[in-house]
Amino acid sequence: MSRRQLWIAGTAAAVLLAALFYVLRDSDEATGDGPGVTPVDQTVLPVEEQTFTANLYFPDGGAHLHAESRELPVSATVEEQVAVLVGALLAGPGDDRYLAPLPQDVTLRKVYLIGGTTVFLDFESPDGQPPPASGSLREMLTVYSLVDTVLLNTEGPERVVLLWNGHQPETFAGHLDTARPLAADSSLIAGSP
Repeated sequence: MSRRQLWIAGTAAAVLLAALFYVLRDSDEATGDGPGVTPVDQTVLPVEEQTFTANLYFPDGGAHLHAESRELPVSATVEEQVAVLVGALLAGPGDDRYLAPLPQDVTLRKVYLIGGTTVFLDFESPDGQPPPASGSLREMLTVYSLVDTVLLNTEGPERVVLLWNGHQPETFAGHLDTARPLAADSSLIAGSP
């Protein structure tokens, strides 16, 4: 396949994935559960008290993400594991040189896994506020703090779709395209080649 054909196929797949998500989301809202979509609450029970070491990626005040290792409970499903990872990330860093990616009052409402490779993270802000305003660098670090933490600590998922109050924003702060599924970007992690 040529690059153009690959690009067209990739774009078509992204459009189909987005359409599938909206159909399933509407089904989820109507019945409580949609086929192929598993909503997950942030409260997750560990599997036999097993833990794993995860690297959570926190923004600094500059231009990088920094890994903090955490022992987190092993969960029964990928969706639950993602909820544990994102919950730990939202709780904030242990090192005061780093920043939480989102304000404290933002919560993870649901996690969906579609097709085994795309994770949808649905964040909820109080009173339906939009994502926090920021410059382009801060927006990129916020988004990839979430994306890299999920994708670099789980097996299977390859892309993350970010939702805000149940909807997929075109951008979080006006600079970075979040209207498409996002792959990990380790180039932002301090010490990466």
